[in-house]
Amino acid sequence: TFESKLEESLIQIDQLRTMLGAQRGDLEEKLRSQDAALHHNLSSLKVDTDLKIKQQHRTMQVSLQSLNSSIAEVIRAQERLEEEIQSGSIHRESSDGLEEEPAVWEAIRRLDLKVLENIG
Repeated sequence: TFESKLEESLIQIDQLRTMLGAQRGDLEEKLRSQDAALHHNLSSLKVDTDLKIKQQHRTMQVSLQSLNSSIAEVIRAQERLEEEIQSGSIHRESSDGLEEEPAVWEAIRRLDLKVLENIG
């Protein structure tokens, strides 16, 4: 009869509502779980990235300090050489046109070694 078919249809609609409600609950739970996992992964990525940036910053600071030290040493050595040349303690050329004082070459060698120490 019509009433029995109507009641059967209402039961099926009720069952469908229950099933859809359960599926909706499952989907919402999966979405919350994925959201939590995404948040955790993004937080971990941020922590790792910040750590690497800090390490690179420290490395750059050390390199810059070393470079500044090398530059300062070169400037001091250049000033010393200029003072020695002006005071006449280093002769620029001998009578045959060749440099005779090994002090200039020694100063240059010391400078080269200092720069290499600061770079390495």
